[in-house]
Amino acid sequence: MLRDLSAASGKPDGSGRLKKTEKRRLEPSAKKLSPRQQLVQARDGADARSAGVAFKPEEIETLKAVNPRLEGKTAKQKNPHPQHSLAWAAWIVARLGG
Repeated sequence: MLRDLSAASGKPDGSGRLKKTEKRRLEPSAKKLSPRQQLVQARDGADARSAGVAFKPEEIETLKAVNPRLEGKTAKQKNPHPQHSLAWAAWIVARLGG
């Protein structure tokens, strides 16, 4: 839960600007992100991380088995991401409704 960042709680000059330490505390680091947050960030495909950062090997095998059933017949309905990438896994989870 974010605390109140008013002038009394961390902005001594009342300028509305956060201190560097306050910014760092509010910015999530990649290591602290939950698997769900990692999937959300991977959706656009710009992230080249492996699905292994958020899923166990047996879960990745399950995703691999389910993927063909979720893909359609046209190119637009196919999973456009490299297999075993985090974006690939995010696409599958999204198609499952998660």
